[in-house]
Amino acid sequence: MIAMVRDDIISLESFVQAKFKYEKYLLFLKNAGNYCFLDQFKRLFEKGEAIAKNMEDMSLIKTETLNNNYKYIYLTDTAMKYILLKDDPKDYTGVVKNKISVLKVNKYPSEKVLMSSALKFELIAKGKGQMILKEKLINNLKESFYNQNNIIKIDEIEKEMEDIRVEYNKIIIVQNKNIQLLQEVLGVQFMHQKNDLNEFKIQGDTKLKVLEEELQNLSVLEWKRKKEIQEEIIQLKHELEKNNFCIELERKVEEQIKKTKSPSAILLKKYNDFKNQVEEHKKEHEKNEKIDEQYSNLEKKILNMYDKSKVVAYFEERELVFIILDTGNTKTAFGYLKMISELKMFYKFSKINIFVASYSENRAKILLKEFNKTQNEKNKALKIMVAYEKNTGVDRRNRKYWKYAPNFYISAENIYFNTPEISNYDYSKETIVLEVYKNNISMSEHYIRNKDKKVFAELKEKIKKQLLI
Repeated sequence: MIAMVRDDIISLESFVQAKFKYEKYLLFLKNAGNYCFLDQFKRLFEKGEAIAKNMEDMSLIKTETLNNNYKYIYLTDTAMKYILLKDDPKDYTGVVKNKISVLKVNKYPSEKVLMSSALKFELIAKGKGQMILKEKLINNLKESFYNQNNIIKIDEIEKEMEDIRVEYNKIIIVQNKNIQLLQEVLGVQFMHQKNDLNEFKIQGDTKLKVLEEELQNLSVLEWKRKKEIQEEIIQLKHELEKNNFCIELERKVEEQIKKTKSPSAILLKKYNDFKNQVEEHKKEHEKNEKIDEQYSNLEKKILNMYDKSKVVAYFEERELVFIILDTGNTKTAFGYLKMISELKMFYKFSKINIFVASYSENRAKILLKEFNKTQNEKNKALKIMVAYEKNTGVDRRNRKYWKYAPNFYISAENIYFNTPEISNYDYSKETIVLEVYKNNISMSEHYIRNKDKKVFAELKEKIKKQLLI
C-alpha cells in the first residue's frame, strides 16, 4: 500500500497511527458529531478499550468524566487537524504546529449535542446510519431532486446531431444518384403512352373484349373484316403485355426508391427528435433559476432539521425517510408532521416512513402512539367528509364550486388535508441501550444550566445562614 504521510500538520508518529490504525474510528466520531461515550465505544468494537486507550495516548481523543461511573470521548485538536487537513494541498512546513488553526471541539458539549452524537455514533458503528453522514445526505438530496434520468446533456446531444447531419448528407448524395438512375430505367419503356399505365390496361382490356365479341359474330363472307380484327387483337394483346410489364417494372422501381430513401428518412427522424429535445430543454432552461432556488430552500430545510431539530430526512425512490434522533427534547407528532408538510412544498414524495432513534424504548413508543393518533384523526376526518357528501349529494371534486360548507366539514377538511399520511413508522432497537448514559448526563454537574446553578447556590447560601442562626 502506498500512501502520502505528512508531518507538517501533526507529528509524524500521530499521523501514521491516525492513517493506518485509527482513521476508521476517527471518521466515525467526526461523522457522528465528534462525541460518543467511552463505554459505548468499548462495547461497539472488538478490543475497543485498548483502541480507545491507544488513541488517547496518541492525543487523538480525550475523555471527560460525566460522574464517577461514566466518561465520554471527544476528538482532540490533533485528530481534527488530521481529518480536516490531511488532503489539504497547502504545505504547512515551517508553521509551528500549535499555530495551525482548525475548528476546535467543545470539551463540554450541551446535553442535546452529546446525546445526538451518541445516537448517531451507535447507528453508524452498526452500519445503519449511511444517510446520517451529512455529505451523503446532501448527495442523496441532489440526486433525488434533480432526478438524473431527466437531465439532458446538451453537449453530447449536439455532437450526436452533428454526426447525424454529416452522415445524412453523405447518404443523400448516394440516394439522389440511385434515384436518378432508377428513374432513368423507369423512363425506358416499351411504349410511351400519355395515359396512366393502369388506365391503359383498363381501356385495352375493354377494347379487346369488344373486338373478340365482334369477331365471333362475323360470318364467313366477312373474311376481310375478320382478318383486320384478328390483326388488331394480336397487336392489342402485345401492347397490353408490354403495358403489364411496365406496370410491374414501375412497381419494383418505386419500391427500390423507397428502400433507397429509408436510411436518410431514419436519420432525419432521429435528427428532428434530437432537435425537438434540445428545443424543449432550452424552454426548460428558462425555469432553471426557479428550480435551483427551490432546491436551495429544500436543502436549507433539510440541513436545518439535521443541525437544530436532530432529524435526518432523505429520499429513497420518491419516498421520504424521516429519522428522529430523540435526545430528550422531541417535538410532538404534529410538530414533526408540520415539518414534513413544509418539505412537501419543495419536493413531491409519494410515501412517508418515520423512524424514531431514541435512547428510551418507552419514549419511542409514546411518540409512535402520537403518530398513530394523528392517522386515526385523519381517517376520522375523512369519514366525516364522506358522510356529509353522501347525505347532501355534493361531490368533493367540485369543492371549489360549493356555495356552502358547514363548519364541521371545514374543520374535518383542514385535519385531513393538513395531516400527511404515514406509510410506516417504527423505532430503532439499536439505540435504546443508551438510556443509562442519558440518565447519567442528567446527574452530571456539567449539564446543570447556569441559571439553575445560580439558584442552587443561592438556596445553599440561605440554608447555611439559617443553620448559623
